[in-house]
Amino acid sequence: MTEPFIWPEHFRLMEAIASKRPVIHCITNYVTARDVANLLLAAGASPIMADHQGEVEEITRISQALVLNLGTFKESSLSSMMKAGKMAASLGHPIVLDPVGVGASSLRMEAALNLLREIGCTAIRGNVSEIMALADRLLLKEEPLSLGEKGVDAGESADWGPEGSPDSPEQNRQLLRAGRLALATGSIIIMTGPRDLVTDGQRFCLSENGCPMMSRMTGSGCMLNGIVAAALSVSEPQFYFEAALYGVCAVGICGELAWEKTKAQDGGCGTFSMYFMDAMSRLTDEMAAASSRTVRIFAAPSSLPQHPRLDLRLYAITDRSWTGGKSLKEQLEEALKAGVTMVQLREKELDEEAFLKEALEIKELTDRYHVPLIINDNLKVTIASSAAGIHLGQQDLDPGEARRILGPGKIIGVTAKTISQAQAAQAAGADYLGSGAVFGSSTKKDAVPMTLEQLAAITASVSIPVVAIGGITPDNVHLLDGTGVAGAAVVSGIFAAPDITKAVKKLRETMDFILSQ
Repeated sequence: MTEPFIWPEHFRLMEAIASKRPVIHCITNYVTARDVANLLLAAGASPIMADHQGEVEEITRISQALVLNLGTFKESSLSSMMKAGKMAASLGHPIVLDPVGVGASSLRMEAALNLLREIGCTAIRGNVSEIMALADRLLLKEEPLSLGEKGVDAGESADWGPEGSPDSPEQNRQLLRAGRLALATGSIIIMTGPRDLVTDGQRFCLSENGCPMMSRMTGSGCMLNGIVAAALSVSEPQFYFEAALYGVCAVGICGELAWEKTKAQDGGCGTFSMYFMDAMSRLTDEMAAASSRTVRIFAAPSSLPQHPRLDLRLYAITDRSWTGGKSLKEQLEEALKAGVTMVQLREKELDEEAFLKEALEIKELTDRYHVPLIINDNLKVTIASSAAGIHLGQQDLDPGEARRILGPGKIIGVTAKTISQAQAAQAAGADYLGSGAVFGSSTKKDAVPMTLEQLAAITASVSIPVVAIGGITPDNVHLLDGTGVAGAAVVSGIFAAPDITKAVKKLRETMDFILSQ
C-alpha cells in the first residue's frame, strides 16, 4: 500500500538555503570535491572543503552542517573526520556520512563503524551495496560480500514494483535491513538506486525523481550528500526526515531537467553535467513541489523491530536511603498508585544475588500496575528478572553491545551529559536518554549541574526521548517547561517526601501539563 508523500506546508528549503547561505563543511572525495562545491554554490550554500587535522575543528565550528565521505580514504582521514564529527555533534549540527566502499575494504568498514560509534550521524547516504554491507556488519556481525570488480559506485538493483512497494523477496529484504539499520544507528538512511529509498526505520519513502544519465556522471552521490546536508542545516530537527527526502528529490528533479535539455541539444555526458548544475541554480520550491514524485510505503513488514513505546512522564528511581519506617516495596507501591509511569531499580550496595531477588519482587509489583521496570547497570539481573530493560551510565556496558545481547524488544536507556554523548548513545541503539543534573543532586554529591539551556540543546540534538534528572522536586519541576524533555526522573523528590502520594501527584500533574502544550 502506498500514497503520495505530502510535504509540510511550511517547507521552503531552497528559499531558506539561498537566504541563509549555510556553511557546509565537506571532508569528501577529492575526485568530486569541485563538483560538490559547485553544486552547493548553485543551490545558494557556502561550501568549505577542508580536511587538515589541524583546522577541521575550527572549520566545523563556523559551519552549519558536516559531510563525511570515505571515497578517497587516506591515512589522516579518520582522525580529521573524528575531530570534525565530534565538534559538529557537540554543536548539534547535522552530519551526513557516505560510507563509500565499505563492502570492498575492511579499513573503510571499520572507519564507518568507528564514526557511528563515536559521533553518530544524522543521515547515512549510500548505494544499495554499501547500505546492505553496513547493515550486515552492524546488525548481523557478518563480513559483507566484496563488491569485487563492480567498484564503489555500483550497487544491487534497488528498483521497486510499479506502485512503489517491494515486489520481490530481495526488495523486501533490502527494505527490512535499511529500516533496521536506521533504528540501530538513529540515522536517516538514504539508499540510492533507480529509485531512492529514504527511511528512519518508522517511515519509508521512495523518490522516483532522477534519470539514468545521473549514474554516468562521476560524483552524483557525493553531490547529493552536500545538498542533503544543506537541506538539513536549514531545517528543524523534528523535520530532518522530510528535509533529507527533500534533498534527494531536489537532486533527482535537477537530473530530469538536465536530461530534457541534453536530449534537445543531442548532447552527452559533458552537456548533461553543465545543465545539471544550471538546474540546481534555478530550482525553486514551487518547481520542486510540482515535480516531486515521492510515495510513502505503508506495507513495511511487521517483523521490523520498533522502538518500545515509552511513557517517561514520571520516572521513579529507587533509593533505599529514605525507606525509614516503610520498606522500599511499600514506598514504591504508593508511588505507583499515585501515577509513576516508569521505575528504575538502582542498587549500588547489594550483591548480585540479593539484587536479583529484589528485582523479582519489584517486578511483580510493577507488572501489577503495568509499569515497565528498568534495571540500573546490571545485564545479568536484567535478563534473569525479565525486566523491561536496562539503564547504562557512560562508564558502563556499551549500549551497542547491550542491544546485541538483549535484542530489539528490550528498553535501553543511557545517561548523556553532552550532545556528543547523546548522539553516540542514539547511534548505538539507545531508546531514551537521561540527562542532568539539572538542579544538582541529593544522591550524587559529585554530580555536575547542567543548565536548562544545555538540557534543551541535548533534547534538540536527538530524535529519541530525553528524561531530565537531578534534584527534581514538586516545587521546581515546572522549570523543565520549554526544554523538550519527555519526562522527569525523580529520586529523593519521591522517596524522601513526607507524603509520597502528594509529591507524586503534583509531579505528575505538572509534567502532564508541560507535555500537553
